[in-house]
Amino acid sequence: MALARRDDQAVGAAMRGALKVILALVGVAALAWFLLHADLPEIWRTCLSLGWTAPVLFIPYLLVYLADTMGWWFCFRPPPPYLTLMRIRWAGEAVNNVLPSAYLGGEALKIYSLGKRGIPAAQSAPAAVVSKTVQTLAQVMCIALGGLAFVSLGVAPPVFQKAMVGVFFAGIAVVGGLFWLQRHGVFGFFFGVFRRLRWRAEAWKHRESTWRQFDQDIREFYVSQRGRFLVSCAAYLAGWLLDAAEIYLAAYLLAVPLSIAQAVAIETFVSVAKALSIFIPGALGVQESSVVFLCRMAGVPDSFGFTYAVLRRARELIFVLIGWGWLCLEETTMRGLAQRVKAGSV
Repeated sequence: MALARRDDQAVGAAMRGALKVILALVGVAALAWFLLHADLPEIWRTCLSLGWTAPVLFIPYLLVYLADTMGWWFCFRPPPPYLTLMRIRWAGEAVNNVLPSAYLGGEALKIYSLGKRGIPAAQSAPAAVVSKTVQTLAQVMCIALGGLAFVSLGVAPPVFQKAMVGVFFAGIAVVGGLFWLQRHGVFGFFFGVFRRLRWRAEAWKHRESTWRQFDQDIREFYVSQRGRFLVSCAAYLAGWLLDAAEIYLAAYLLAVPLSIAQAVAIETFVSVAKALSIFIPGALGVQESSVVFLCRMAGVPDSFGFTYAVLRRARELIFVLIGWGWLCLEETTMRGLAQRVKAGSV
């Protein structure tokens, strides 16, 4: 039995390793395509033309951070100081953008940082699970809205428009499914599926009580804290939509005609492309090529797509550097931070 389990783990590790290599090659290919087709000197001249207005492009993404932190803040009972949460979230997102698949990123780092400030994991861990659940729900709503926006434009190829109709209705179905799962237990549902399929039941069994407690926390938050749930969901939805304000503002500053529907359609599916490239640090290459492709599908000139992709990457780099600056104030060395986060998340 133990030998079979070790064999399963070895096969699983090999498959994950192969997937990471494949996705990394996809990222390299996408980046190569972008660099071969981009007119880098012209992009540089266009970026310089922004002059003193260039920092204005940071405002929408800063508002995204404010909105997302508000969504997280409403998931706590009682909530910690808002600015403390924002700083911790900023640092965590910076790590995720560089090391998207590492245990150091994500909720483990946030829970560890909150623990240093006297907020126990018994309070921060359920809030993290609830927060991610609500954020995912808001993202699916936004994806459905983005699909509808693409259809309303009517400029993409018929096949793409039909696919967007499917995305819209699938998004509605997923939203309904997520509401149902929240009331009946997300983890309990998947434990039931694993048990019926007899898929590594023993490997998950020792975590079942903890994860069922998370189900209880989510259900209680949804049922007894309905107002906080709705405000948190609205804040996260505002955060996703504020992402579209950045591309709209960039188009305005560069005197490129762009409608709100085009901005929402493009930005919504750039986030999808980034989510699908989780093992590629910063979705490098994938993000840039998807911006250009989605601009084409929305009827926006390639010249703007290439320029915005570079501006977006520059903005992300600045925000990541600020986040890592916050992180350096937490610990003097990354090795020490990694060891403490790993110890606190086991």
